[in-house]
Amino acid sequence: MSIHWIAAETDDVNAILEAVDYAIAHDVRGVAPATGRPIAADATDRYLDESITLAEATWAIDAGRVRAVVSVGEDLAAAGLTAAQLARVAVVYLGTHAHATSAAARVTLPTLTVFEKAGCFVNQQFRLQRFLAAVPALPGATDDLIVLSRLVAAAGGSAPGELHALWREMAAAVPGLQGISFATLSDEGHSLDASPFAALPFVEGEALHYKPATR
Repeated sequence: MSIHWIAAETDDVNAILEAVDYAIAHDVRGVAPATGRPIAADATDRYLDESITLAEATWAIDAGRVRAVVSVGEDLAAAGLTAAQLARVAVVYLGTHAHATSAAARVTLPTLTVFEKAGCFVNQQFRLQRFLAAVPALPGATDDLIVLSRLVAAAGGSAPGELHALWREMAAAVPGLQGISFATLSDEGHSLDASPFAALPFVEGEALHYKPATR
């Protein structure tokens, strides 16, 4: 299982935002050195790990290399981190449900469920499908996209806080999405060429209408 992290070697929440800004400005990427690959860091030891495994996350926390974590929708306890490990880091949690991670978080930012916002799915057959909000959100909850955009803005950076603007950036950055926009997706969806995503570690197993391709 991969967990998405924004991490900084500090327990100061403001420094987390600084790490986000630095990573965006300098396109910093890295993973814990448990894999033999160095963490990308500047002189202030701020870095962004886009996707690290649970074993790498555990190593980084136990080694004191990560002291603050922003978790977007992940229950880190359910993923395998212990209560002691959660207690060692300053957790900022964005999500929809109360659980061990939200209880351990220094900051909790309630976001919207899939029924309360618009967005897209890519199913097992690589069909891109859009969805719209079906029910109103609870008071106090905010769209994840807006929350993340404001966090980046607070750090002095810039990130789209609106779905159509995000899609323009995605279409420009992801080869398989070029020429597609949220507004032009039909109700039937759009069949994507799966080849640009072949290197991603998919976790889906065989299902009724899906059989994973062999490599």
